[in-house]
Amino acid sequence: MLTGGASGIGLAIANKFSSHGLSVVIADVDEELLDAATCESSLVGVAIDVRNSKDWEALQSTVQAMFGRVDIVCNDAGVTSSGTVGITV
Repeated sequence: MLTGGASGIGLAIANKFSSHGLSVVIADVDEELLDAATCESSLVGVAIDVRNSKDWEALQSTVQAMFGRVDIVCNDAGVTSSGTVGITV
């Protein structure tokens, strides 16, 4: 599970993980970039805003439903926030 995964460093990390046989879910706020990143790859894209705790909960539920568990979380999203986000893995 990788936030900020639809472009730049996040997408490069996601593609590297995928090239090693890992199932990778990329999360990003930009749905057009998600579509472009996933259309010709094995990456799974989920649109979320990392500033929204309900989006995090939905992402976690989606990943667990698809793969049964989360092994790696890479938070590469380029935003700042004064709050905290908790993920149970």
